[in-house]
Amino acid sequence: MWIYTVGIFQAGAYLNKTVDVPLIQSRVLHWFNYRFDLKGYLHWGFNSWTDDPFEAPGQHRGDGWHVYPKKGGLLDSLRWEQMRNGIQDYEYLWLLQDKVQQMKAGMSNRVASLIEPSQRSVEIATNVVRTTADSSNDPNVLYAAKRQVIRELLDLDQSPRVIVQTNPMEHTPVAGNAAIDVHGWAEPGTRIVVNGRDIPVAEDGLFLENVSLSKQTIIIEARNEKVGKRITRRFEALHGPSTAQ
Repeated sequence: MWIYTVGIFQAGAYLNKTVDVPLIQSRVLHWFNYRFDLKGYLHWGFNSWTDDPFEAPGQHRGDGWHVYPKKGGLLDSLRWEQMRNGIQDYEYLWLLQDKVQQMKAGMSNRVASLIEPSQRSVEIATNVVRTTADSSNDPNVLYAAKRQVIRELLDLDQSPRVIVQTNPMEHTPVAGNAAIDVHGWAEPGTRIVVNGRDIPVAEDGLFLENVSLSKQTIIIEARNEKVGKRITRRFEALHGPSTAQ
């Protein structure tokens, strides 16, 4: 499935790429793509200008072009540059997914059956795009999410190597004292502690536990004889206020 936007709807709650919405939306469109597993974004028009695209962008507010005319060529636009940045952000999210996929290929069948390679990238993307009509226009939110993708991608090469997944996914609204399924894979010799409690780790690296959620936060510690890691998963209180801006 692809997505498509129309300029006349830019006053609504959905992301758009016209000249009169926050510039960051041209970039966030591709976080939206990743968040909802969409394969592409259809541009209506690259250079379908009005008679005066600089001063009179028309009813669709520049929806039909991403570059501007000049004598002998074309002028770039900030929207076009941000669209490129968004595509590069998408690639970072995909790299994290691909790294998990590579690690999954070396796991036992029973562990691999529980690992969804795209889950962590989707969880991080949810910081930027919560729902189809709730996305952040704050660059700090986007930059923080991108830094997190990079950190976690690099961290998967650092001992102790561990993949943590939950059901439901991080950021999901849940009732107080809900039971959260925490599962994943850890390399040999790793000790897993969840909210202060040791969790058994099988010979093939599988760990699996139901955790009572009392403070909307789960803290997973992975340790071996030399070093340790601390992984946090946060959940929203059911019916709680949205934090997206």
